[in-house]
Amino acid sequence: MTMFKYACYKAGIDITKINIIDAGNAQEMDLAFRSGQADYIHQQGPLPQQLEADGLGHVLTALGPTVGACAFSSLAAMPAWIESDEGRAFCRAYAKSRKYISSTPAAEIAKAENPLFPKISPNKTIEGLLGGVGFVLIFLSIIYFYDLISFDLVLVSLISLPFAFIGDYFESQLKRDKSIKDSGSLIPGHGGVWDRLDSHIAVVPIFILLNNLMA
Repeated sequence: MTMFKYACYKAGIDITKINIIDAGNAQEMDLAFRSGQADYIHQQGPLPQQLEADGLGHVLTALGPTVGACAFSSLAAMPAWIESDEGRAFCRAYAKSRKYISSTPAAEIAKAENPLFPKISPNKTIEGLLGGVGFVLIFLSIIYFYDLISFDLVLVSLISLPFAFIGDYFESQLKRDKSIKDSGSLIPGHGGVWDRLDSHIAVVPIFILLNNLMA
């Protein structure tokens, strides 16, 4: 409801005059609208488009043009914390980091990275690992926020995450033992098919097993 309330605020609409029905998550909202419990529904795509395709309504408008640009990776904090010494120090460090990343040549940044396993896979870095973990956490947070995934699946995904790293490491170790750089030549420049699937081979069985255990 946050985005909807903000859109109403920007459009000058008094949201207190709207009879808002809390029907639950996205699926429960969809079922409630289909059963005739409301005249309008605010949903993320593709649910509104599916309702229109089923002949149960029409897509009237989108919040995007009203809300404007909104980066989901933006940082948010309470004003009191921002004004604190800790908050000010964080903001200074964050500003310096952004300036460094945007103004420093990529080659210089690469030199500052720390190799993860220099004797096995020199191109893999600690920063790359942390960046991958960070991306997964942000992605899971977004899709969970929009009720596109259950909390159980989020938990299973987080538990499965380390096995992606293990699969990548295991495949690199095998190549190092055989003194080869690429596992194949089917995908030029990518090390072969196995190099693209090493993490998935390790993660998928664990993910399926955990998902079945939690079902």
